[in-house]
Amino acid sequence: MKRRTIEAVIFDVDGVLFDSEPLHVKAWEKVFSRLGITLWESDYFAGVGVADAEFLAGLKEDGRLPAGADIPEILREKEDALLSLADGAAAIFPGVAEMVAGIANEYRLCAASNSAGRFVRRMIETAGLSPFFACVVCATDGVRPKPAPDIYLRAAELLGVPSSSCAVVEDSAVGARAAKAAGMFCVGVGHSLSKDQLGEADAFLERLTLAGLREALGRE
Repeated sequence: MKRRTIEAVIFDVDGVLFDSEPLHVKAWEKVFSRLGITLWESDYFAGVGVADAEFLAGLKEDGRLPAGADIPEILREKEDALLSLADGAAAIFPGVAEMVAGIANEYRLCAASNSAGRFVRRMIETAGLSPFFACVVCATDGVRPKPAPDIYLRAAELLGVPSSSCAVVEDSAVGARAAKAAGMFCVGVGHSLSKDQLGEADAFLERLTLAGLREALGRE
C-alpha cells in the first residue's frame, strides 16, 4: 500500500511538547481546595487530554462537585491559576526545542490543544518556539474539543493542507481518536500512556526525537 505524503505536522501540546500535565494538576488543586474538594491521582490521570469543561462535567455527573458549583467561574479560575504557572522554557521536554526547529525545515507546523489558548500560547512563546509554528488552535478558539476532530480540521484549514496530508503527534487516547476522526496520520508518543493505550495511533515513539519523528513520517 502506498504511504501517504505528509506536508504538515500538528503537535498536541500538553504531554507532547511540554511536561505540563503537572501544572494542570497544581492549578486544579488550587481551585478545588477553595471548594473543599479532594481528588485522587487516578481522577487527574483519567482527565489527561480531556477538555476542562468535560472534565468538570464528568465530576459533576459523579456527584464530586457541589450541586450549585458555577462551572464557568471554575473554568475561569483554573485558567487564571494555570496561566500563573506557564513557563514553557522550564516545562519543555528535553530535546523537543531542537526537534521542533529541525522538523520545521521539512513541514508546516501547527500546535493544537484542548487547553486554553492563553496558556498554550504563553508556553510556546516562553519556550522560544513561536517562530516555528504557522498557527495555534485551541478548544477556547470556538471549536469543539477533542475527541471531536474539529481542532485538527481547523488546523489543516489554517495550514492550507488537506487533512489526508497532515500528521498529528499525540500522547492521549482522546487526541489519537480526534486525529483519526479527522482522517490524519497519527504518531503516538509514550510520554503519558503506553503503546497499547494509544492503540489508534499509526506509529508509536517512546519519546519524541527528531530522528524518531522523521522515521515515523517516512523521511528515513
